[in-house]
Amino acid sequence: MLLTADKIHDGRKWLPAGTVVEIDEAGTVLALHAHGKDEAQYFEGILCPGFVNAHCHLELSHLKGKIPERTGLVSFLQQVMALRPQYSLPEQRIEARQQEFHAMYENGISAVGDISNTNDTLDIRAAGKVHFHTFVESLGFTETPQKQFAASTEVYSTFSAQPLEKV
Repeated sequence: MLLTADKIHDGRKWLPAGTVVEIDEAGTVLALHAHGKDEAQYFEGILCPGFVNAHCHLELSHLKGKIPERTGLVSFLQQVMALRPQYSLPEQRIEARQQEFHAMYENGISAVGDISNTNDTLDIRAAGKVHFHTFVESLGFTETPQKQFAASTEVYSTFSAQPLEKV
């Protein structure tokens, strides 16, 4: 498939006007061509490589807009811990995660660094639409360190056992 646009960025620089990008069915760039614009599918705007969301907490999507900004890290963490288990029903949390993932995907995110305390995002990660690197966070103020570490180790084991589809 051949694609072109008003402007094309290769991740380092703007390519010359009229550049055509050849991709396969999976969206992998096969080649760049200096000609062939008439045969290419045209997009108004800019074509560029996928974006990376290097710091995401997808499992906390249901708390979006519920915690005041600029209150400091300790206050933020306390509110997350207090609101996370009680704020919404499991179905609402699933729907919120799916909506936020869809928004990332539609905005060109192709790789995510997702920080997790639970394995709530396994389903989205398994879909293989984008590349996920999950950072399991071991954090707690109410549990003993041993108990919190054991819980985090279990989350890590679940993520590391999940086979990932090649994106």
